[in-house]
Amino acid sequence: MSWKWSTELRNFVMGKGSFRQAFEDCKLMVYCSPIPMEADDAVTAGNLLCTFTKSSGTTTLIRGWGEIVGVICTAATTGQIFKFDCTTGDSATPVVTASYTVPSTDNANSLAHAVKIVRLFTDIGLRACALGTAGGLVYVMGHCNQTLSIALNAGATGGIASFTESTAPYNAGATNDCLRFGPPASAIIAKDTGQTWSGVASQSGTAAYGRIVDVNDLGTDITTDKRLQGTVGVGTGDIQISNANLTSGATYTCSIGTFTFPAE
Repeated sequence: MSWKWSTELRNFVMGKGSFRQAFEDCKLMVYCSPIPMEADDAVTAGNLLCTFTKSSGTTTLIRGWGEIVGVICTAATTGQIFKFDCTTGDSATPVVTASYTVPSTDNANSLAHAVKIVRLFTDIGLRACALGTAGGLVYVMGHCNQTLSIALNAGATGGIASFTESTAPYNAGATNDCLRFGPPASAIIAKDTGQTWSGVASQSGTAAYGRIVDVNDLGTDITTDKRLQGTVGVGTGDIQISNANLTSGATYTCSIGTFTFPAE
């Protein structure tokens, strides 16, 4: 079968956030047959074979957060351009935001600059909000458990005085044991290359399907959990693991967890 999306995952991607954000704190659950018809359906009790996490960790299966950086937008003159290079911990190449050109109506209004600059960051998959007071402060949060740095792009004309990175940004702290996806490319998103997706089998059996789910998913019949369900195999299947015949107590790895967004 091809990937099956839960109702909430579809709702999330259509109006709340990206695929990557949907699974910032996730785990991979591998089960034996029977395979549920839909991702919203409950799993069969007692059929869980293995839970895959980061390096088989189970201590901190909790929600995480990304590093938060403060951007201070001082008053600028008409026609000056704000544009930023944003570098996260999982990519050495900065992602460049779109540009914001200061209009004459906002010439001396730093709060207006801040509100409009928020969109530059959210459009590239970061989370941002403007402080609702004078001073033009924008908080920008990186991807889950990732560092973040922001610099004025070479195409910006507002000058370095128009931007200040917080001298002590809130750090993501210790990373958790949840799985995450890396940055997408060519309409394909895959498991973070910096992570080992592995788990210790809780019982023996033959893997038939898997679900990528939120860390708090309970496997019940529900339409409000983000889930992605696919087949499991060795050298084949939506999710590829080291061995489809699992033995209780043995450790297994997931080599491929890739999703391609269809063109049609």
